[in-house]
Amino acid sequence: MKVTRYTVYRPEGDGYVLALGAQGRWTWRTAEAAQAWLDAALENSPHQCASAWNCDPAMARVLPVECWAEHFDPCGIYAVPQAASRAQAVAHE
Repeated sequence: MKVTRYTVYRPEGDGYVLALGAQGRWTWRTAEAAQAWLDAALENSPHQCASAWNCDPAMARVLPVECWAEHFDPCGIYAVPQAASRAQAVAHE
């Protein structure tokens, strides 16, 4: 069984990849809780975030992630924003 949780992603190619480890401890029940973690990280450690994520940390985003219900580990590491995925779908038609 799978559940939707929220985590922090960083830009990668045409989409996003997990910015944190693919473990349940780096997912949150609500988008607000994940955003609060991201805001605190960016306020307290912007240079470490930039170095670890290899991007402008302001480009990091909180997005939903499908997780295993038992331990909340993410089922995958990539996310494609809906606007980009719609454009890709139209390009393939």
